Amino acid sequence: MRYTIRHTTRYSYDRPVYLQPSVIRLRPQTNGWQTLEHSHLNINPTPAGQSLITDLDGNTHLSIWFPAERALDYLSVVATSTVCCHRDNPFDYVLDSQFNGQLPACYPADVQALIHPALCRFEPDPQITELANQWAVDAKHDAIAFLTTTNQRLAIDISQVVRMDGLPQSPTQTWQTRQGACRDLAVLMIDLCRAVGLAARFVSGYAHGFLQQGRAELHAWMEVYLPGGGWRGYDPTMGFAVSNRHVVLATSPNHTLAAPFTGTFTGRNVAPHLMYDIDITPVDDTTASIM
Repeated sequence: MRYTIRHTTRYSYDRPVYLQPSVIRLRPQTNGWQTLEHSHLNINPTPAGQSLITDLDGNTHLSIWFPAERALDYLSVVATSTVCCHRDNPFDYVLDSQFNGQLPACYPADVQALIHPALCRFEPDPQITELANQWAVDAKHDAIAFLTTTNQRLAIDISQVVRMDGLPQSPTQTWQTRQGACRDLAVLMIDLCRAVGLAARFVSGYAHGFLQQGRAELHAWMEVYLPGGGWRGYDPTMGFAVSNRHVVLATSPNHTLAAPFTGTFTGRNVAPHLMYDIDITPVDDTTASIM
């Protein structure tokens, strides 16, 4: 599947502020299951400087900065891209013989050393640990069955809410209240996976068909590392394994390092306002090749 994406973001302030250096993660990845064919960012006002940077997780982000003495009352970012998604079958793999797929998971030593950050739980809660262990029993300690049933259970049990900005809730809060935004469900499933030894990381991006209140939104899901299959996506908001309807922007074991936009400002008694618009359009391959 090929998609064109236009994502407009505008931050406005009721009085001038001084923007601190910011990070924009709106450039889709190129990897084994996704090819970025075109990407362009239009930033207004024009930054004093900008630099494309590859971070520790392999994401490409844009760092921007403005003169320290320049006060601004808005920041507009328009990201356009064309992306081709290749993964039709999310289960096209065979587990490595050194990884038996049983829970609690045990990775080969050389793999475990590399994925250690994706195994660490930030604030382990006994309630989430108990839940993960019970669901592992229900899945007969089979990792793939656990991932499938956990993904589907969260999609059914957790009511979706709209929160345009802000950090994810704690896994405990999401489970206890049985409600959350997509990023909250992603963080909850990551913690459930890590509780049974599965390496998991946060993903930000877009999903064709993911609408809230009738409009396209940024989306978040998670990936788990399976030797023989690599990183494989699961979307606990929708309840299915990720294939060619998802477009990845950034991934990280730490959700704050995969946020589409990171930045602050200085100013007293300022009321910021966020406006955004996202359009995701499938493009016919025949039409695209002619263009």
